[in-house]
Formats: sequence, C-alpha cells, structure tokens
Amino acid sequence: MATAFTSQVSAAESTWPIEPRFSYPNGDVMQVAENTRDVTVDIISQGPSGPIYNDYVITGGADAALFTVDQATGLLRFIEAPDYESPRDRGAGAGNNTYQVEVTRTDSAGTAAQLLTIWVTDVDERPGTAPQVSVIDNREVRVNTVTEADGTQRQVLIAGTARVAGPDTNGASLTSAVPIAVDGSGRVLLRADLPMEAGMTASGSVVPEAAGAVLADVLREVRQHSEAGSASQASLLAGATRFVAEAGNTPLLLQTIAPTVAFGVAPQAYSPLALVGVEAGAGNPLVAVVIDTRGLWNSSVTLDHIGFAALAGEVTVRGGAGGQHVVADADAQTLELGEGNDVVYAGGGDDVIDCGAGDDRLHGEDGDDNIIVGAGNDWIDGGAGIDTVRLAGSRADYTLRVEQGHVVVTARDGIEGSDSLANVEILNFGGDGAERSVRGTVTRMIESLEDRVATRVELDAWEAQHAAGMSLLEISASLLAASGADDVMSDDDFVRSLYENGMEQDGNLKELYGWLVGLDAGARTRADVLLEFADHFAMLQYMDWYGSSAWIADTDVGMLVRMYDTLFDRAPDQGGLNHWIAASENGIGMAAIADTFVNAAEGQFGGMSNAQYVAHLYQAGLERTASQAEVAGWAALIDDGTLNRGDVLLGIANSAEMAELIGVMSTSIDLL
Repeated sequence: MATAFTSQVSAAESTWPIEPRFSYPNGDVMQVAENTRDVTVDIISQGPSGPIYNDYVITGGADAALFTVDQATGLLRFIEAPDYESPRDRGAGAGNNTYQVEVTRTDSAGTAAQLLTIWVTDVDERPGTAPQVSVIDNREVRVNTVTEADGTQRQVLIAGTARVAGPDTNGASLTSAVPIAVDGSGRVLLRADLPMEAGMTASGSVVPEAAGAVLADVLREVRQHSEAGSASQASLLAGATRFVAEAGNTPLLLQTIAPTVAFGVAPQAYSPLALVGVEAGAGNPLVAVVIDTRGLWNSSVTLDHIGFAALAGEVTVRGGAGGQHVVADADAQTLELGEGNDVVYAGGGDDVIDCGAGDDRLHGEDGDDNIIVGAGNDWIDGGAGIDTVRLAGSRADYTLRVEQGHVVVTARDGIEGSDSLANVEILNFGGDGAERSVRGTVTRMIESLEDRVATRVELDAWEAQHAAGMSLLEISASLLAASGADDVMSDDDFVRSLYENGMEQDGNLKELYGWLVGLDAGARTRADVLLEFADHFAMLQYMDWYGSSAWIADTDVGMLVRMYDTLFDRAPDQGGLNHWIAASENGIGMAAIADTFVNAAEGQFGGMSNAQYVAHLYQAGLERTASQAEVAGWAALIDDGTLNRGDVLLGIANSAEMAELIGVMSTSIDLL
C-alpha cells in the first residue's frame, strides 16, 4: 500500500488543500463569572513583529445579539454584563445561564468559524464578614464567612489565578499549595495545589460533622451545581445519598470546589489542580467535595485521600492515594482511578474509566463508556449504551465463565484477578495486535470511517465477496457509499475524521497534507484514501497497541447462546454453557461443539428426517416457519454429505437473520 505522504502530483500543481481552522485558546466551551463582560480573546492576534491582521465578526448563535467582538483582536464581550440570577440566554435550555455565539475569523489562510458555549457562573453576593486577604505560597487568597438561609455558616475562599510576590512555602515554583480547611490544632484537613494560571473558589464548612448530619448540605451543593430537574441531577443526588448512608456517623468535611483559569487561557491537562485531603481513619474525617468544572475546557483534577467527589462538567480526574467514591453528571468524564477500592457512578456521557488497582465497583450508567480493567476483583456494570471493557492481555490470557447471569473474566496468571461484567457489549483484548488480512483491513476501514467495531456478520459477508472477486478498493467504495461520507463532508473533514475515528487523535499538518494533496488534484479518490489509511503503518501501529475488539455476540459465548436457542429453543443452563466455553478455550472448534450438541440430542432429534430437522431449527431459532426452498436447500446438503446436522445448526445460529433477531448481546446472559 502507498503511504500517506506519496502523491502523483507536486505541491506546486495543487492549491493548498487544508481548510483553515479557528479556535479561541479556551476551546469551544468557556466560563465567565456573572457581572463580567469580557469573555475571551484570540492570542494570535499579536505576532512577534506586531499585529496579525485578522478580521473577526459575529456570524450566528442563539445569543448572538447579546455579544460584541473587536474586529481586529477577536476580543469577545457581553454587551451588558450577565446576571446569574436573571439569565437571558435563548438557546436550548433557555434560562440556564449557557450562552451560544458563533465568531468567524478571516485571515490570509481563509475564513473559519467557531461556535462557542459560555457558562455564566454564580458569584456569592450574600452579605458576610469582610474578606481577609493574604498571600499564601505566591497566591492571593481572599477568605470570608457567609450565612446560609438555614443559619449555618460557610467559609468562602477565593484563590486568584496569578502568582504574586510572596513566600514560596511549598518549594514548587509551578504550583501554589493553598490550605482550604485547617482544624484547631493547625492540621490541614484539605488543601489545593494550584497550577500556574489556575485558581478556584472553595466554599463549605471547615468543621467536620457526622456524615448523616450534613446530608442536607451535600444535597444542597449538588442541586446548586447541576441542572435543575434533570436525570443527571437525580443520579448525582442518588449517588450522594448512597455515600452518606454508607458513611453513617463518620465525621465528614464538605467543600465545593469551582476551578477558574486566567482570562483567555485554557486549563492544561498535564498540569492538574490537585486536591489533597487528610487520610481517613484514626480520628480523621472523610473529605467530600463537589467539583464544578462546567464551562472549563480540558480541565483536570487529581484526588488524594478524597473520600467522595461529585463531578459536574467535563473533566479528567486522576485518583491518587486512598479509595474514592465518585459520582458524575451527564457530561463525558475521564476517570483514572488509583490504588484503593473505588466506587464509581459515571452518569451519562461517553466516559473513559480506568479501574486502576483495587477491588472496584464501577457503574457506567448512560452513554457509550470505555472501561479499562486493572488489578483486583472488580464489579463492572456498563449500564445503558454500547460499553467496552478493555483487558490488557490477549483472549488466550483469560477464561470467560457465566455466573449468576453475567460474564466473569479471570486472568490465567492470577495477577489481574477476576472481573464480573454486566451490561457490557464489547470486549477489547489489548494483547491481540492488528490482523494483517482482508478481514483485518475491512475491520480497520469500518473503524476509521464509522468509529465502531465491525460485526462478525458483516465481516463474513465482505470476506465472501472478496473471495468471489471483489477488490478491497471496491469494498472501500461500497463502505463509503453506505456511510454517506461522500455527500456531507469536505475532503479536509473526511481525512480528519479518519484520524479521529481510527486512531483517536488529530492528524498533524504534514499528515493531512499528504492525503489531501492527492484528493485535491484528483490523483486519489476517497476510496483510495480509506483503503490506504486502514493499512498505513501508523494505523497498524496504533491497532497493535490498542488490540482487537469483539462484540459479545461474536465471541464463543455469544455463539453458544445462539446454538442453545436454535437447537433446544431455550436459554442455556449455567453448567452446560460454562462447560462448552471451557471446551472452546481449550481448542475445540465451534463446528465440533455443534456436532456434539446434535449427537447429545440424538434421542430428541434422531427420529426426525433431515427436512424435519431443518424446519425445527427455523422454528426454534428464527421463530418462523421455513420456506420450502429453505428446507429443501439445507436438507439436500445434508443428504449428499456436503454438510452434517452440526454444520447446519452452526450456520443458522450464526446467520445474519439470527443475529438481527437476537439484537445486541451483552455480558448479562439469560440462563435457564
């Protein structure tokens, strides 16, 4: 196959094929405190030799009329400062303090637009004590006390985003260690390590109380930092209630953390805000936090000895020391758990959850989640959506068994432990590299084009068509036609989507140019590019690392369940199913297992003619009466010795019609 950088035309013979792109440095979602007009500015408007002459204009968005933009610098501002208590946003969810506006930039490269979502955050305007201002570890910190409606007092601590002159107490020039809660003896119960250009507002009690006594406070904070009346809010409230019930009378310290960033700056994923609590036990309290990152793009938080965290907004959370109990809203989060026995309720959104070590209980809930298994004995419930569990080894490194209606995966080496999987639709084996075959190429083309795992049925069909003379290029063109990508995407969008879908990354300019220059000049078709991309060394290298994925329906477990249904018209029994799974893992092929199925049922089906046997399989498995032609066709193949009854059982159980009838299978298996 040709590489991405080979083309039959020179750059001089082609126009520049890469479309201009525009993004403010904060990304497409940003946060603005109420009573503030300035939203963001484009930092590249100033070059090393002076201004870069761009032209900015507001071109759309539901709330376009509420904004103005500086034509030369891209400075985006509210015309009137927003008021959190009196929202004026008009788009979807009108009145929820999220504003949408589209800004278009024109420069020498062309014209590009960005649709922005601006979250307006609440500023605590209740009367309270006069703020005490100090410099802590090169960071200005303002602290005052406010009184809740129920009479409880709460500390409000605001740490600025800029480092200022003052003592460097933690010896780390890139972070500032800011105590949030300190007990009477001077012991720090909770602190935040703030990276450069990041600040926060932390509010809550600084005196731990029995967990049951602060349930109302926990629920109040969750309600204030989630969408009122939403399913996401209900899920967060349920998770918080479960945690408090489990904590009982254990002392609990509750704080709400709202990270902030400097104007015109995006959070850096590699430089997270770290929250460090006191280790629970031995008279120390559990530390609970509500973290609100809505409106912050690319935000990242590390948790050390944080017993409970409720998450609002897209965020990457890395668990450090101690076990964490995490509940999340409907946004997509990345949760990288550390050592300890963790509990996660991931809420909606397409989440990525890395179990880490420990015996964890993970609930993906809604969305298409990717869950990475670590050492320990984990319970994983994917919930709704199409969920994937990733295992480090190859299929041969694990045993699969069905226990109490769900699949249990056990590492043969005994190191990773046993993981119980419910409602998981896809298994990924990281130890299985990219398949170098027609089947492997088609798998990668479907992954790159449609961002999904190909099914056995469609791969069987394409493999058969290739064997009958259809070229891989013709298969590529057919996949494109079926996807509709030729109709709705520019060449630039098409190539970028291959990188995003196939390798989960952005292509760099050199890579994009290598593909696009040929498309632009007509030397390549999109079918050429799709095929070449699927077998390009970078894609093969990525798939060697990522491994192979299979729908549960396409594993030996799925095939055996369908064989039970097709032959016996019933769900499998646990003992029988596990016996045959073990046989498959020990090298006995599905055809041989199908023969044994039929032979074992000789007393039940031995008296049937071949035609009667075929009719039974159709009625039991496909739940319909077979046509005369179908019965005659299969029966003739048995009569002349081309197939035996086991072959026919396997053929019908693995047919496209049977797969469609059963639908998407998961690791939750109905048993007799």
